[in-house]
Amino acid sequence: HNVKDCRSETFWDGSPARCKCGRAGRLLNPDGANLCFDWQCVGGCASTSHAAKHKCSSCGKPDHRAQTCPQAEEA
Repeated sequence: HNVKDCRSETFWDGSPARCKCGRAGRLLNPDGANLCFDWQCVGGCASTSHAAKHKCSSCGKPDHRAQTCPQAEEA
């Protein structure tokens, strides 16, 4: 599903969500730091100016995005 529209506090399996939407609709990790919304989506983000924000919102790893996370529910 679209990460930008997600407001769920739990994952598909009932476990608590790692990140949440903060003020102004920003995606926040557990430390309160912003993550890049575009990078989470299938198309990704080509920007290199904020690489620290390119981490999976589901598990926190930098080598994949939420849409391709191994923890994601299989369709």
